[in-house]
Amino acid sequence: MSPMEAGLATLPTVVANLAVTLLTGRMIARTGRFKVHLVAGIGSFTAAMLVFATLRVDSPLWHPTLGMALMGAGLGASMQTLTTLAQCEVPRTDMGAATASVNFFRSNGGTVGTAAFLSILFTTAAGSIADRLAEARHDPAYRRLLAQPDNAQALTGVLRPGGGVDLEDSAFLHALDPGAALPFLEGYVSSMRVVFLTGAAVTLTAFAIAAWRVPDLTLSDE
Repeated sequence: MSPMEAGLATLPTVVANLAVTLLTGRMIARTGRFKVHLVAGIGSFTAAMLVFATLRVDSPLWHPTLGMALMGAGLGASMQTLTTLAQCEVPRTDMGAATASVNFFRSNGGTVGTAAFLSILFTTAAGSIADRLAEARHDPAYRRLLAQPDNAQALTGVLRPGGGVDLEDSAFLHALDPGAALPFLEGYVSSMRVVFLTGAAVTLTAFAIAAWRVPDLTLSDE
């Protein structure tokens, strides 16, 4: 996809987030209950991580679209609900401080989480791709494919003498024959699977905390 097409492809997250945020706000205002929305939202986010973890190189577009919709719905149901929960747990005079604290830890969590998950991805990707490439090279047909002039030129500087790969620039994938690029893509997807399964473990922990530790109060109780 071009950058614009890739950006438009993420619209399911934005649409689901907006729709569920509005719906959750109306339901909390009507019933006063918010725990059910928090638990459902984190559960939806966990489901999204598991959907992303099952992606393959040849997955159709509806597959990541489903994950993005679940992720957007999870964000819409849980993020504002967390703020409401924090506001209900403090005296009215401390409501501003509670709201600011939620936003502070949310911003810091996003920064730390992004760094941690990208570290997992790029720590495992090179080894995973190298393993897939070494396995593919046992096939004579694949070795002949790599030896073709266009593919050999595209891989100049990418394949290291010891069997490793240089992933600083992935532009070479656009010049490779699809068959020659397959081990690179499969190795990358394998590393992404580790990232999303780790994310699922984190969100599953959050789901357990929300289900068993968050008090089932209504707004009228505070």
